[in-house]
Amino acid sequence: MPIITLNRLDTAQKVYIRQLWNSNFPAQLAHSTLADFEAFLTRDPQRQHYLILNTEGAIAGWMMVFDRKGEPWFSIIVDEREQGQRIGSRLLEHAKTRHEALNGWVVDHNDDFLSDGRPYQSPIAFYLKNGFVTVPHIRSQDLKISCVKIHWHHGQDVS
Repeated sequence: MPIITLNRLDTAQKVYIRQLWNSNFPAQLAHSTLADFEAFLTRDPQRQHYLILNTEGAIAGWMMVFDRKGEPWFSIIVDEREQGQRIGSRLLEHAKTRHEALNGWVVDHNDDFLSDGRPYQSPIAFYLKNGFVTVPHIRSQDLKISCVKIHWHHGQDVS
């Protein structure tokens, strides 16, 4: 499954990724309309999308890297039916070859729920396994959800 790089997504891709977003992230982060999701996608003008398609041609994983205040940040989703196949790790590895550093927000607790009522499992261990470190003194604690900043940079010692 090759990685596809795009500067912008078409409408069908946005619809599918929004669906993945709403079913894989805590309910508080759901985008109620496609317009809300498009606003999220375009709020930072410098962005790159990376996609991995499954054998049926559906999006198995998506990653967006964008510039925010001079730093590269990312969002990533892997379809839960495709997890365990290194799709998320491959997307991160791909982005690491194109960026000197990456930053993200990650929910670091298991207190939230998905839109269907199932408990949300924090992916913090996945990011630590992939070379990221937490920045515990930087947290996003807006009204929606509590997250910790994670960071990776080229040459980072994670031992």
